[in-house]
Amino acid sequence: MTILKLKKYLRPYKGEYIWGSIALMFTVISGVLVPWLLQYPIDILKTTGANRQFFMSIGIFLLAALFSGIFRYFMRKVLIGVSRKIENDLRNDLFAHLQSLSLSFYHRFRTGDIMARATNDINAVRNLLGHGIMYFLSTFFYTLFALAMMSRIDVKLTLLALIPFPIVSFGVYRMMKYLYHISNRVQSIFSDITAKAQENFSGIRVVKAYNQERNQFHQFEKIAGNYLRQNIKLALLRGGTHAGITLITGLGLVLIIYFGGREVMAQKISLGKFVSFLAYMAQLTWPMIAIGWVINIFQMGSASLHRIYEYFDIRPEIRDTDEADNSITDLNGTIELKHVHFRYNPKADYVLHDITFSIGAGELVAIVGETGSGKSSLVNVITRLYQIQKGSITISGYPLEKIPLKILREKMGVVPQEDFLFSETIAENIAFSDHYKEMEEILAAADVARIGEEIVEFSDQYDTLLGERGINVSGGQKQRLAIARAVLKKPTILILDDAFSAVDTVTEKRILQNLKKDFPVTTKIIISHRVTSLRDADQILVFHDGKVVESGKHEELMRRNGKYAALFFKQLLQEELEKID
Repeated sequence: MTILKLKKYLRPYKGEYIWGSIALMFTVISGVLVPWLLQYPIDILKTTGANRQFFMSIGIFLLAALFSGIFRYFMRKVLIGVSRKIENDLRNDLFAHLQSLSLSFYHRFRTGDIMARATNDINAVRNLLGHGIMYFLSTFFYTLFALAMMSRIDVKLTLLALIPFPIVSFGVYRMMKYLYHISNRVQSIFSDITAKAQENFSGIRVVKAYNQERNQFHQFEKIAGNYLRQNIKLALLRGGTHAGITLITGLGLVLIIYFGGREVMAQKISLGKFVSFLAYMAQLTWPMIAIGWVINIFQMGSASLHRIYEYFDIRPEIRDTDEADNSITDLNGTIELKHVHFRYNPKADYVLHDITFSIGAGELVAIVGETGSGKSSLVNVITRLYQIQKGSITISGYPLEKIPLKILREKMGVVPQEDFLFSETIAENIAFSDHYKEMEEILAAADVARIGEEIVEFSDQYDTLLGERGINVSGGQKQRLAIARAVLKKPTILILDDAFSAVDTVTEKRILQNLKKDFPVTTKIIISHRVTSLRDADQILVFHDGKVVESGKHEELMRRNGKYAALFFKQLLQEELEKID
Protein backbone atom coordinates (compact mmCIF):
# COMPACT_ATOMS: atom_id res chain seq x y z
CA MET A 1 0.00 0.00 0.00
CA THR A 2 2.87 2.40 0.88
CA ILE A 3 4.65 1.82 -2.45
CA LEU A 4 1.36 2.20 -4.38
CA LYS A 5 0.90 5.67 -2.88
CA LEU A 6 4.32 6.62 -4.22
CA LYS A 7 3.94 5.18 -7.72
CA LYS A 8 3.72 8.62 -9.34
CA TYR A 9 7.11 9.45 -7.80
CA LEU A 10 8.64 6.08 -8.69
CA ARG A 11 7.50 6.08 -12.34
CA PRO A 12 9.94 8.77 -13.65
CA TYR A 13 12.88 6.82 -12.21
CA LYS A 14 11.87 3.40 -13.46
CA GLY A 15 14.99 3.16 -15.65
CA GLU A 16 17.32 4.01 -12.77
CA TYR A 17 15.61 1.45 -10.54
CA ILE A 18 16.14 -1.16 -13.27
CA TRP A 19 19.88 -0.32 -13.52
CA GLY A 20 20.14 -0.28 -9.76
CA SER A 21 18.42 -3.67 -9.57
CA ILE A 22 20.85 -5.08 -12.15
CA ALA A 23 23.79 -3.79 -10.09
CA LEU A 24 22.13 -5.29 -7.01
CA MET A 25 21.82 -8.71 -8.67
CA PHE A 26 25.49 -8.66 -9.71
CA THR A 27 26.41 -7.60 -6.16
CA VAL A 28 24.47 -10.55 -4.75
CA ILE A 29 25.86 -13.04 -7.27
CA SER A 30 29.48 -11.94 -6.78
CA GLY A 31 28.91 -11.82 -3.02
CA VAL A 32 27.57 -15.37 -3.02
CA LEU A 33 30.57 -16.55 -5.08
CA VAL A 34 33.13 -15.20 -2.58
CA PRO A 35 32.49 -17.84 0.17
CA TRP A 36 32.17 -20.56 -2.48
CA LEU A 37 35.60 -19.71 -3.92
CA LEU A 38 37.11 -19.74 -0.43
CA GLN A 39 37.04 -23.55 -0.29
CA TYR A 40 39.55 -24.03 -3.15
CA PRO A 41 42.68 -22.35 -1.73
CA ILE A 42 42.04 -24.03 1.64
CA ASP A 43 41.75 -27.53 0.14
CA ILE A 44 44.73 -26.95 -2.18
CA LEU A 45 46.83 -25.65 0.71
CA LYS A 46 45.92 -28.70 2.80
CA THR A 47 46.75 -31.25 0.06
CA THR A 48 49.56 -29.80 -2.07
CA GLY A 49 50.73 -26.67 -0.23
CA ALA A 50 51.24 -23.13 -1.58
CA ASN A 51 51.75 -23.95 -5.23
CA ARG A 52 50.84 -22.10 -8.43
CA GLN A 53 47.26 -23.42 -8.35
CA PHE A 54 46.87 -22.11 -4.79
CA PHE A 55 47.89 -18.58 -5.78
CA MET A 56 45.60 -18.69 -8.84
CA SER A 57 42.64 -19.67 -6.64
CA ILE A 58 43.54 -16.85 -4.22
CA GLY A 59 43.63 -14.44 -7.20
CA ILE A 60 40.18 -15.58 -8.42
CA PHE A 61 38.82 -15.24 -4.86
CA LEU A 62 40.17 -11.67 -4.56
CA LEU A 63 38.84 -10.79 -8.03
CA ALA A 64 35.35 -11.93 -7.04
CA ALA A 65 35.59 -9.84 -3.84
CA LEU A 66 36.73 -6.83 -5.93
CA PHE A 67 33.81 -7.19 -8.35
CA SER A 68 31.44 -7.53 -5.40
CA GLY A 69 32.74 -4.22 -4.03
CA ILE A 70 32.47 -2.45 -7.42
CA PHE A 71 28.90 -3.64 -8.02
CA ARG A 72 27.97 -2.72 -4.44
CA TYR A 73 29.23 0.83 -5.08
CA PHE A 74 27.06 1.23 -8.21
CA MET A 75 24.08 -0.39 -6.48
CA ARG A 76 24.23 2.12 -3.62
CA LYS A 77 25.02 5.05 -5.91
CA VAL A 78 21.99 4.40 -8.14
CA LEU A 79 19.38 3.22 -5.60
CA ILE A 80 20.28 5.68 -2.83
CA GLY A 81 20.63 8.42 -5.47
CA VAL A 82 17.11 7.72 -6.76
CA SER A 83 15.72 7.92 -3.22
CA ARG A 84 17.32 11.37 -2.86
CA LYS A 85 15.71 12.52 -6.12
CA ILE A 86 12.29 11.26 -5.02
CA GLU A 87 12.81 12.97 -1.66
CA ASN A 88 13.43 16.22 -3.53
CA ASP A 89 10.30 15.76 -5.68
CA LEU A 90 8.17 14.86 -2.67
CA ARG A 91 9.43 17.82 -0.63
CA ASN A 92 8.83 20.25 -3.52
CA ASP A 93 5.30 18.88 -4.07
CA LEU A 94 4.52 19.12 -0.36
CA PHE A 95 5.79 22.71 -0.22
CA ALA A 96 3.73 23.66 -3.29
CA HIS A 97 0.66 21.93 -1.84
CA LEU A 98 1.07 23.68 1.52
CA GLN A 99 1.22 27.03 -0.26
CA SER A 100 -2.02 26.23 -2.08
CA LEU A 101 -3.95 25.46 1.12
CA SER A 102 -6.35 27.98 2.61
CA LEU A 103 -5.63 30.05 5.71
CA SER A 104 -7.98 27.85 7.76
CA PHE A 105 -5.45 25.02 7.41
CA TYR A 106 -2.78 27.12 9.15
CA HIS A 107 -5.22 27.85 11.94
CA ARG A 108 -5.71 24.11 12.56
CA PHE A 109 -2.08 22.92 12.27
CA ARG A 110 0.92 24.29 14.14
CA THR A 111 3.93 25.55 12.21
CA GLY A 112 6.22 23.15 14.09
CA ASP A 113 4.10 20.17 13.07
CA ILE A 114 4.18 21.28 9.44
CA MET A 115 7.97 21.69 9.61
CA ALA A 116 8.40 18.23 11.15
CA ARG A 117 6.40 16.58 8.37
CA ALA A 118 8.26 18.51 5.70
CA THR A 119 11.66 17.47 7.07
CA ASN A 120 11.81 14.48 9.43
CA ASP A 121 8.90 12.56 7.89
CA ILE A 122 10.15 13.04 4.34
CA ASN A 123 13.59 11.80 5.44
CA ALA A 124 11.92 8.64 6.78
CA VAL A 125 10.15 8.09 3.44
CA ARG A 126 13.44 8.59 1.59
CA ASN A 127 15.03 5.99 3.86
CA LEU A 128 12.27 3.55 2.94
CA LEU A 129 12.75 4.12 -0.80
CA GLY A 130 16.54 3.90 -0.60
CA HIS A 131 17.96 1.72 2.15
CA GLY A 132 14.65 -0.05 2.76
CA ILE A 133 14.11 -1.32 -0.79
CA MET A 134 17.82 -1.93 -1.41
CA TYR A 135 18.41 -4.02 1.70
CA PHE A 136 15.10 -5.86 1.36
CA LEU A 137 15.95 -7.02 -2.17
CA SER A 138 19.63 -7.72 -1.46
CA THR A 139 18.94 -9.72 1.71
CA PHE A 140 16.11 -11.68 0.04
CA PHE A 141 18.14 -12.67 -3.02
CA TYR A 142 21.35 -13.21 -1.09
CA THR A 143 19.55 -15.55 1.32
CA LEU A 144 17.95 -17.42 -1.60
CA PHE A 145 21.21 -17.85 -3.55
CA ALA A 146 23.31 -18.57 -0.45
CA LEU A 147 20.95 -21.37 0.63
CA ALA A 148 21.15 -22.83 -2.88
CA MET A 149 24.97 -22.85 -2.70
CA MET A 150 24.92 -24.26 0.83
CA SER A 151 22.65 -27.12 -0.27
CA ARG A 152 25.24 -27.99 -2.93
CA ILE A 153 27.83 -28.38 -0.18
CA ASP A 154 25.63 -30.42 2.21
CA VAL A 155 21.83 -30.70 2.23
CA LYS A 156 21.58 -31.94 5.86
CA LEU A 157 23.65 -29.03 7.18
CA THR A 158 21.55 -26.61 5.11
CA LEU A 159 18.34 -27.97 6.69
CA LEU A 160 19.93 -27.51 10.12
CA ALA A 161 20.88 -23.94 9.13
CA LEU A 162 17.22 -23.24 8.26
CA ILE A 163 15.99 -23.98 11.80
CA PRO A 164 16.44 -20.34 13.02
CA PHE A 165 14.54 -18.81 10.06
CA PRO A 166 10.90 -19.61 11.07
CA ILE A 167 11.66 -18.63 14.70
CA VAL A 168 13.19 -15.32 13.57
CA SER A 169 10.38 -14.64 11.08
CA PHE A 170 7.68 -15.27 13.70
CA GLY A 171 9.44 -13.04 16.24
CA VAL A 172 9.86 -10.21 13.73
CA TYR A 173 6.21 -10.52 12.67
CA ARG A 174 5.10 -10.18 16.30
CA MET A 175 7.22 -7.05 16.73
CA MET A 176 5.95 -5.28 13.61
CA LYS A 177 2.77 -3.75 15.06
CA TYR A 178 4.60 -2.49 18.16
CA LEU A 179 7.31 -0.92 16.04
CA TYR A 180 4.70 0.81 13.84
CA HIS A 181 2.77 2.36 16.74
CA ILE A 182 5.87 3.51 18.59
CA SER A 183 7.41 4.89 15.36
CA ASN A 184 4.22 6.87 14.74
CA ARG A 185 4.28 8.16 18.31
CA VAL A 186 7.95 9.18 18.02
CA GLN A 187 7.25 11.15 14.83
CA SER A 188 4.24 12.84 16.44
CA ILE A 189 6.23 13.88 19.54
CA PHE A 190 9.01 15.20 17.27
CA SER A 191 6.35 17.49 15.75
CA ASP A 192 5.51 18.73 19.26
CA ILE A 193 9.21 19.47 19.93
CA THR A 194 9.55 21.37 16.64
CA ALA A 195 6.36 23.32 17.32
CA LYS A 196 7.44 24.27 20.84
CA ALA A 197 10.89 25.40 19.71
CA GLN A 198 9.47 27.38 16.77
CA GLU A 199 6.91 29.17 18.97
CA ASN A 200 9.56 30.10 21.54
CA PHE A 201 12.07 31.40 19.02
CA SER A 202 9.38 33.38 17.19
CA GLY A 203 8.04 34.82 20.44
CA ILE A 204 11.36 35.25 22.22
CA ARG A 205 10.61 38.92 22.99
CA VAL A 206 7.43 37.98 24.85
CA VAL A 207 9.17 35.11 26.67
CA LYS A 208 11.92 37.45 27.90
CA ALA A 209 9.55 40.32 28.68
CA TYR A 210 7.49 38.09 30.99
CA ASN A 211 10.55 36.34 32.47
CA GLN A 212 9.24 32.96 31.32
CA GLU A 213 12.53 31.39 30.18
CA ARG A 214 12.61 28.81 32.99
CA ASN A 215 8.92 27.95 32.68
CA GLN A 216 9.23 27.50 28.91
CA PHE A 217 12.37 25.41 29.43
CA HIS A 218 10.51 23.06 31.79
CA GLN A 219 7.68 22.68 29.28
CA PHE A 220 10.19 21.90 26.52
CA GLU A 221 12.08 19.55 28.83
CA LYS A 222 8.85 17.64 29.51
CA ILE A 223 8.14 17.12 25.80
CA ALA A 224 11.79 16.27 25.08
CA GLY A 225 11.76 13.78 27.97
CA ASN A 226 8.72 12.05 26.49
CA TYR A 227 10.50 11.97 23.11
CA LEU A 228 13.55 10.45 24.81
CA ARG A 229 11.46 7.78 26.56
CA GLN A 230 9.69 6.78 23.36
CA ASN A 231 12.98 6.64 21.46
CA ILE A 232 14.53 4.50 24.20
CA LYS A 233 11.52 2.18 24.02
CA LEU A 234 11.95 2.01 20.25
CA ALA A 235 15.69 1.38 20.65
CA LEU A 236 14.99 -1.38 23.19
CA LEU A 237 12.60 -3.06 20.79
CA ARG A 238 15.12 -2.78 17.95
CA GLY A 239 17.98 -3.91 20.19
CA GLY A 240 15.93 -6.77 21.57
CA THR A 241 15.02 -7.85 18.07
CA HIS A 242 18.66 -7.75 16.92
CA ALA A 243 19.89 -9.48 20.09
CA GLY A 244 17.26 -12.21 19.75
CA ILE A 245 18.15 -12.79 16.10
CA THR A 246 21.88 -12.90 16.93
CA LEU A 247 21.26 -15.36 19.79
CA ILE A 248 19.13 -17.68 17.67
CA THR A 249 21.55 -17.60 14.73
CA GLY A 250 24.45 -18.13 17.15
CA LEU A 251 22.78 -21.24 18.52
CA GLY A 252 22.22 -22.38 14.95
CA LEU A 253 25.90 -21.82 14.23
CA VAL A 254 26.85 -23.98 17.24
CA LEU A 255 24.74 -26.80 15.79
CA ILE A 256 26.44 -26.42 12.40
CA ILE A 257 29.92 -26.42 13.94
CA TYR A 258 29.11 -29.55 15.93
CA PHE A 259 27.51 -31.62 13.17
CA GLY A 260 29.64 -30.14 10.38
CA GLY A 261 32.81 -30.75 12.37
CA ARG A 262 31.85 -34.39 12.74
CA GLU A 263 31.32 -34.68 8.98
CA VAL A 264 34.76 -33.15 8.30
CA MET A 265 36.34 -35.61 10.73
CA ALA A 266 34.48 -38.43 8.99
CA GLN A 267 35.76 -36.99 5.67
CA LYS A 268 32.22 -36.70 4.29
CA ILE A 269 32.98 -33.09 3.27
CA SER A 270 36.32 -31.34 2.85
CA LEU A 271 37.66 -28.72 5.25
CA GLY A 272 37.47 -26.11 2.49
CA LYS A 273 33.77 -26.81 1.87
CA PHE A 274 33.03 -26.68 5.59
CA VAL A 275 34.80 -23.30 5.89
CA SER A 276 32.75 -22.06 2.88
CA PHE A 277 29.60 -23.29 4.60
CA LEU A 278 30.52 -21.47 7.82
CA ALA A 279 31.25 -18.33 5.77
CA TYR A 280 27.74 -18.54 4.30
CA MET A 281 26.31 -19.02 7.79
CA ALA A 282 28.22 -16.00 9.07
CA GLN A 283 27.00 -13.88 6.16
CA LEU A 284 23.39 -15.05 6.66
CA THR A 285 23.46 -13.56 10.17
CA TRP A 286 23.30 -10.05 8.64
CA PRO A 287 20.24 -10.73 6.44
CA MET A 288 18.37 -12.07 9.47
CA ILE A 289 19.34 -8.97 11.49
CA ALA A 290 18.58 -6.79 8.46
CA ILE A 291 15.04 -8.19 8.39
CA GLY A 292 14.30 -6.39 11.65
CA TRP A 293 16.09 -3.24 10.51
CA VAL A 294 14.33 -3.17 7.15
CA ILE A 295 10.96 -3.77 8.80
CA ASN A 296 11.68 -0.86 11.14
CA ILE A 297 12.54 1.33 8.14
CA PHE A 298 9.29 0.30 6.47
CA GLN A 299 7.30 0.96 9.64
CA MET A 300 8.90 4.39 10.14
CA GLY A 301 8.48 5.19 6.45
CA SER A 302 4.86 4.02 6.39
CA ALA A 303 3.99 6.03 9.51
CA SER A 304 5.69 9.12 8.05
CA LEU A 305 4.06 8.69 4.64
CA HIS A 306 0.68 8.45 6.35
CA ARG A 307 1.38 11.74 8.15
CA ILE A 308 2.52 13.42 4.91
CA TYR A 309 -0.54 12.23 2.99
CA GLU A 310 -2.77 13.60 5.73
CA TYR A 311 -1.71 16.97 4.31
CA PHE A 312 -1.83 15.90 0.65
CA ASP A 313 -5.41 14.68 1.19
CA ILE A 314 -6.52 18.12 2.39
CA ARG A 315 -8.03 20.06 -0.48
CA PRO A 316 -7.74 23.87 -0.57
CA GLU A 317 -11.06 25.43 0.41
CA ILE A 318 -10.23 28.42 -1.79
CA ARG A 319 -9.30 27.28 -5.31
CA ASP A 320 -10.23 27.74 -8.92
CA THR A 321 -13.38 25.75 -9.60
CA ASP A 322 -15.22 24.92 -12.83
CA GLU A 323 -16.78 28.39 -12.54
CA ALA A 324 -13.40 30.10 -13.07
CA ASP A 325 -13.21 31.96 -16.39
CA ASN A 326 -9.66 31.84 -17.76
CA SER A 327 -10.51 34.49 -20.35
CA ILE A 328 -10.45 37.09 -17.53
CA THR A 329 -6.97 38.60 -17.62
CA ASP A 330 -7.53 42.15 -16.34
CA LEU A 331 -9.61 44.00 -13.72
CA ASN A 332 -10.68 47.66 -13.61
CA GLY A 333 -10.98 47.99 -9.82
CA THR A 334 -14.74 48.32 -9.28
CA ILE A 335 -15.97 46.33 -6.26
CA GLU A 336 -19.54 45.54 -5.27
CA LEU A 337 -20.83 43.57 -2.29
CA LYS A 338 -24.49 42.54 -2.00
CA HIS A 339 -25.94 41.12 1.23
CA VAL A 340 -22.67 39.44 2.20
CA HIS A 341 -22.68 37.20 5.28
CA PHE A 342 -19.52 35.56 6.55
CA ARG A 343 -18.33 33.45 9.50
CA TYR A 344 -15.04 31.63 10.09
CA ASN A 345 -16.60 28.50 11.50
CA PRO A 346 -19.95 26.83 10.65
CA LYS A 347 -20.70 26.63 14.39
CA ALA A 348 -19.69 30.23 15.12
CA ASP A 349 -21.71 33.44 14.76
CA TYR A 350 -21.47 35.57 11.63
CA VAL A 351 -18.77 38.25 11.82
CA LEU A 352 -20.15 40.07 8.75
CA HIS A 353 -23.90 40.66 8.51
CA ASP A 354 -25.70 41.71 5.35
CA ILE A 355 -22.85 43.88 3.99
CA THR A 356 -23.85 45.87 0.92
CA PHE A 357 -21.83 48.65 -0.74
CA SER A 358 -20.05 49.48 -4.00
CA ILE A 359 -16.68 51.09 -4.79
CA GLY A 360 -15.87 52.80 -8.09
CA ALA A 361 -12.60 52.34 -9.95
CA GLY A 362 -9.87 54.67 -8.69
CA GLU A 363 -11.74 55.70 -5.54
CA LEU A 364 -10.11 56.14 -2.14
CA VAL A 365 -12.38 54.38 0.34
CA ALA A 366 -11.86 54.46 4.09
CA ILE A 367 -13.25 51.74 6.34
CA VAL A 368 -13.33 52.68 10.02
CA GLY A 369 -14.65 51.16 13.19
CA GLU A 370 -13.71 49.85 16.57
CA THR A 371 -11.59 46.74 17.13
CA GLY A 372 -13.57 43.59 16.32
CA SER A 373 -16.11 45.36 14.14
CA GLY A 374 -15.31 43.15 11.10
CA LYS A 375 -12.95 45.37 9.08
CA SER A 376 -10.18 42.76 8.62
CA SER A 377 -12.76 40.06 7.92
CA LEU A 378 -13.96 42.23 5.04
CA VAL A 379 -10.41 42.24 3.63
CA ASN A 380 -10.27 38.46 3.93
CA VAL A 381 -13.39 37.95 1.83
CA ILE A 382 -12.59 40.62 -0.80
CA THR A 383 -9.15 39.06 -1.36
CA ARG A 384 -10.83 35.63 -1.31
CA LEU A 385 -8.72 34.26 1.48
CA TYR A 386 -12.01 32.98 2.90
CA GLN A 387 -15.29 32.04 1.24
CA ILE A 388 -18.50 33.90 2.07
CA GLN A 389 -21.55 31.89 3.09
CA LYS A 390 -24.27 34.18 1.71
CA GLY A 391 -24.49 37.05 -0.75
CA SER A 392 -22.21 37.97 -3.63
CA ILE A 393 -19.00 39.89 -4.33
CA THR A 394 -18.12 41.18 -7.78
CA ILE A 395 -14.91 42.83 -8.97
CA SER A 396 -14.93 44.60 -12.34
CA GLY A 397 -18.41 43.13 -12.79
CA TYR A 398 -17.19 39.53 -12.48
CA PRO A 399 -18.36 37.29 -9.64
CA LEU A 400 -15.37 36.66 -7.37
CA GLU A 401 -15.52 32.88 -7.98
CA LYS A 402 -15.17 33.42 -11.74
CA ILE A 403 -11.92 35.36 -11.48
CA PRO A 404 -8.88 33.00 -11.58
CA LEU A 405 -7.01 33.26 -8.27
CA LYS A 406 -3.76 34.03 -10.09
CA ILE A 407 -5.29 37.10 -11.76
CA LEU A 408 -7.08 38.22 -8.58
CA ARG A 409 -3.88 38.10 -6.51
CA GLU A 410 -1.76 39.68 -9.25
CA LYS A 411 -4.08 42.68 -9.48
CA MET A 412 -4.26 43.25 -5.73
CA GLY A 413 -1.71 44.82 -3.44
CA VAL A 414 -2.41 44.04 0.21
CA VAL A 415 -0.72 45.23 3.40
CA PRO A 416 -2.09 43.01 6.18
CA GLN A 417 -2.42 43.96 9.83
CA GLU A 418 0.53 41.76 10.80
CA ASP A 419 3.51 42.97 8.79
CA PHE A 420 5.90 40.22 7.79
CA LEU A 421 9.40 40.89 6.53
CA PHE A 422 11.71 38.15 5.31
CA SER A 423 15.33 37.59 6.35
CA GLU A 424 16.54 39.16 3.13
CA THR A 425 17.78 42.59 2.10
CA ILE A 426 15.53 45.64 2.17
CA ALA A 427 15.51 45.73 -1.64
CA GLU A 428 14.53 42.06 -1.84
CA ASN A 429 11.73 42.61 0.66
CA ILE A 430 10.31 45.51 -1.31
CA ALA A 431 10.63 43.58 -4.59
CA PHE A 432 9.11 40.43 -3.06
CA SER A 433 6.37 40.20 -5.70
CA ASP A 434 8.86 40.57 -8.55
CA HIS A 435 12.60 40.16 -7.84
CA TYR A 436 13.41 41.36 -11.37
CA LYS A 437 12.19 44.90 -10.74
CA GLU A 438 14.67 47.65 -11.61
CA MET A 439 16.27 49.54 -8.75
CA GLU A 440 14.63 52.78 -9.92
CA GLU A 441 11.19 51.24 -9.36
CA ILE A 442 12.19 50.02 -5.88
CA LEU A 443 13.40 53.52 -4.99
CA ALA A 444 10.15 55.05 -6.30
CA ALA A 445 8.03 52.64 -4.23
CA ALA A 446 10.07 53.45 -1.12
CA ASP A 447 9.53 57.18 -1.72
CA VAL A 448 5.76 56.68 -2.02
CA ALA A 449 5.82 54.89 1.36
CA ARG A 450 7.97 57.68 2.86
CA ILE A 451 10.73 55.23 3.87
CA GLY A 452 13.39 56.05 1.26
CA GLU A 453 15.11 58.79 3.28
CA GLU A 454 15.52 56.44 6.25
CA ILE A 455 16.83 53.51 4.19
CA VAL A 456 19.75 55.52 2.82
CA GLU A 457 20.87 56.17 6.41
CA PHE A 458 21.36 52.43 7.04
CA SER A 459 24.93 51.13 6.78
CA ASP A 460 24.27 49.09 3.62
CA GLN A 461 21.24 51.12 2.49
CA TYR A 462 18.99 48.92 0.30
CA ASP A 463 21.39 45.98 0.70
CA THR A 464 20.89 45.97 4.48
CA LEU A 465 20.02 42.44 5.56
CA LEU A 466 16.96 42.31 7.81
CA GLY A 467 16.76 39.99 10.80
CA GLU A 468 14.00 37.43 11.17
CA ARG A 469 10.61 39.12 10.85
CA GLY A 470 12.44 42.44 10.43
CA ILE A 471 13.64 42.50 14.04
CA ASN A 472 16.26 45.19 13.30
CA VAL A 473 13.78 47.83 12.09
CA SER A 474 11.07 49.72 13.99
CA GLY A 475 7.34 49.02 13.80
CA GLY A 476 6.73 52.11 11.67
CA GLN A 477 9.55 51.18 9.29
CA LYS A 478 8.12 47.66 8.96
CA GLN A 479 4.74 49.05 7.98
CA ARG A 480 6.19 51.44 5.43
CA LEU A 481 8.37 48.71 3.89
CA ALA A 482 5.22 46.60 3.59
CA ILE A 483 3.44 49.51 1.89
CA ALA A 484 6.38 49.95 -0.51
CA ARG A 485 6.18 46.21 -1.32
CA ALA A 486 2.46 46.55 -2.13
CA VAL A 487 2.71 49.69 -4.28
CA LEU A 488 5.65 48.29 -6.28
CA LYS A 489 3.17 45.86 -7.88
CA LYS A 490 1.25 48.86 -9.27
CA PRO A 491 -1.94 47.02 -8.36
CA THR A 492 -5.44 47.67 -9.66
CA ILE A 493 -6.75 47.41 -6.10
CA LEU A 494 -4.64 48.45 -3.10
CA ILE A 495 -5.80 47.43 0.38
CA LEU A 496 -4.08 48.78 3.49
CA ASP A 497 -5.37 46.98 6.59
CA ASP A 498 -4.49 49.17 9.57
CA ALA A 499 -1.12 49.82 7.89
CA PHE A 500 -0.57 53.15 9.68
CA SER A 501 -0.98 52.08 13.32
CA ALA A 502 2.78 52.51 14.04
CA VAL A 503 3.17 55.60 11.82
CA ASP A 504 2.69 59.17 13.04
CA THR A 505 -0.21 61.26 11.73
CA VAL A 506 1.93 63.57 9.57
CA THR A 507 3.66 60.67 7.79
CA GLU A 508 0.30 58.93 7.30
CA LYS A 509 -1.16 62.01 5.60
CA ARG A 510 1.87 62.32 3.30
CA ILE A 511 1.68 58.65 2.29
CA LEU A 512 -2.04 59.04 1.51
CA GLN A 513 -1.28 62.15 -0.59
CA ASN A 514 1.38 60.18 -2.50
CA LEU A 515 -1.07 57.35 -3.15
CA LYS A 516 -3.72 59.70 -4.51
CA LYS A 517 -1.16 61.51 -6.68
CA ASP A 518 0.84 58.52 -8.00
CA PHE A 519 -1.99 55.97 -8.26
CA PRO A 520 -5.01 57.90 -9.51
CA VAL A 521 -6.66 54.91 -11.28
CA THR A 522 -5.93 52.40 -8.51
CA THR A 523 -8.82 51.59 -6.19
CA LYS A 524 -7.54 52.28 -2.69
CA ILE A 525 -9.17 50.75 0.40
CA ILE A 526 -7.74 52.09 3.66
CA ILE A 527 -8.77 50.35 6.88
CA SER A 528 -7.88 52.37 9.93
CA HIS A 529 -8.70 53.05 13.56
CA ARG A 530 -7.46 56.60 13.02
CA VAL A 531 -10.30 58.48 11.32
CA THR A 532 -8.84 61.98 11.52
CA SER A 533 -6.49 61.33 8.56
CA LEU A 534 -9.23 60.13 6.21
CA ARG A 535 -11.23 63.31 5.62
CA ASP A 536 -10.39 63.36 1.90
CA ALA A 537 -11.68 59.84 1.20
CA ASP A 538 -14.20 59.54 -1.64
CA GLN A 539 -16.28 57.28 0.59
CA ILE A 540 -16.15 56.31 4.26
CA LEU A 541 -17.74 53.11 5.54
CA VAL A 542 -18.34 52.84 9.28
CA PHE A 543 -18.41 49.29 10.69
CA HIS A 544 -19.98 48.21 13.97
CA ASP A 545 -20.61 44.62 15.10
CA GLY A 546 -20.02 43.29 11.59
CA LYS A 547 -22.42 45.71 9.89
CA VAL A 548 -22.08 48.89 7.84
CA VAL A 549 -23.90 51.37 10.07
CA GLU A 550 -22.94 54.55 8.18
CA SER A 551 -21.50 55.49 4.80
CA GLY A 552 -20.73 58.69 2.94
CA LYS A 553 -18.16 61.48 2.75
CA HIS A 554 -16.58 63.07 5.79
CA GLU A 555 -18.76 66.21 5.83
CA GLU A 556 -21.95 64.23 5.35
CA LEU A 557 -21.13 61.82 8.18
CA MET A 558 -20.17 64.67 10.50
CA ARG A 559 -23.55 66.32 9.90
CA ARG A 560 -25.31 63.09 10.93
CA ASN A 561 -23.54 63.26 14.30
CA GLY A 562 -23.56 59.47 14.58
CA LYS A 563 -20.90 56.79 15.11
CA TYR A 564 -18.38 58.35 12.76
CA ALA A 565 -18.67 61.81 14.35
CA ALA A 566 -18.23 60.29 17.83
CA LEU A 567 -15.08 58.42 16.69
CA PHE A 568 -13.73 61.54 14.97
CA PHE A 569 -14.15 63.84 17.98
CA LYS A 570 -12.77 61.19 20.33
CA GLN A 571 -9.59 60.79 18.28
CA LEU A 572 -9.28 64.55 17.74
CA LEU A 573 -9.29 64.98 21.52
CA GLN A 574 -6.65 62.23 21.90
CA GLU A 575 -4.40 63.98 19.35
CA GLU A 576 -4.71 67.29 21.19
CA LEU A 577 -3.85 65.61 24.50
CA GLU A 578 -0.81 63.96 22.88
CA LYS A 579 0.39 67.36 21.67
CA ILE A 580 0.08 68.74 25.21
CA ASP A 581 2.08 65.78 26.61
